[in-house]
Amino acid sequence: MRFFLSYRGKLRLKRAGIGLLCALLALILLAAGLVIYLGRYLVFTDEEAYFSFLHQEPSEEPSLQDPGTDFPGLEYGDPIARPDDESQDPGNVQVSPDAIRGVYLSYSDLSDPSGCLAAIQATENCNTVLLQLKSNAGNFYYNSNFAAAISQSVDPSAVNELIVSLSEQGYYLIARVSAFPDSAWALENISSSLQLSSGALWMDADGYYWLDPADADVQQHLCSIALELHELGIDEVAFSDFYFPESENIAHDSDQTDRYIAISAAAGLLIDLGAEHEFAVSFLDPVQGGPAPSAGGHLLFTSVEGSDAAQTHERYESIISGPQSLIFLTDSRDTRFEPYGILRSIELE
Repeated sequence: MRFFLSYRGKLRLKRAGIGLLCALLALILLAAGLVIYLGRYLVFTDEEAYFSFLHQEPSEEPSLQDPGTDFPGLEYGDPIARPDDESQDPGNVQVSPDAIRGVYLSYSDLSDPSGCLAAIQATENCNTVLLQLKSNAGNFYYNSNFAAAISQSVDPSAVNELIVSLSEQGYYLIARVSAFPDSAWALENISSSLQLSSGALWMDADGYYWLDPADADVQQHLCSIALELHELGIDEVAFSDFYFPESENIAHDSDQTDRYIAISAAAGLLIDLGAEHEFAVSFLDPVQGGPAPSAGGHLLFTSVEGSDAAQTHERYESIISGPQSLIFLTDSRDTRFEPYGILRSIELE
């Protein structure tokens, strides 16, 4: 006890206290830095908040569901209009086959390009092939100059060769491309992505970050991808999830009308690009009030029953050129699909 009351004891206690305080301050600074760094990975949904690191490959193909987006004052049959879009010459756009019959390839199928080629060639009455070439996670399944992430589950060079081979053999090729869900590019371009009021990225219920449809860089990014695919041999680019998501958690300086205009502008740029370079622009599982396809393009559906095929046709009849402008991705042999385009899953050995 006397030691601690002595001069030397007090000096040692003082030094120990200073050392402890410095260590505590260092820990506080380290924790603050860690929180700031991890803030970009903090995800808020309507139910919970958690950290997510999404550079890895998704375990399965993202499911598609109808988000039920509706634009005020619009019904099906009211195609999106664009400034200076008084006329469009369909003769400048490559028109797809009159009767779409073929197969679709998921990213898992593309892990065996040679098997895909053999199966396609063995498929009777096959004139069209749809390939999934970009996922909601932002993974590209071909060699792209605009990819933030290249999939590790496929050989992108082999997929490029498959596309070139199919094009040379005369197949009509449709690329399935995720539009605004793109986790990889969102993480690399946070200012061009949908965010929360805290500045963290907004994530949908399936675990994907979304790009801001109103952002000019995002729109140009989609145009660059579409043009690159056309130059590779793709005849038509079909964009999935082409809408502005609805969530009260998204911090965005826009109302429903502004968001509709943003989607209209993005679709207009892509359709104009397609008209200029002679490829078609289509939309997969379109939402109510969404854009109409370009001349020669299609509306594609992944989860329609045969009993609803005619009703789907009636719903979209005013914005398409005919029954073959609808393509159903289905393995069903229901004859009620026959008047429309049909793509079935590939049968690999």
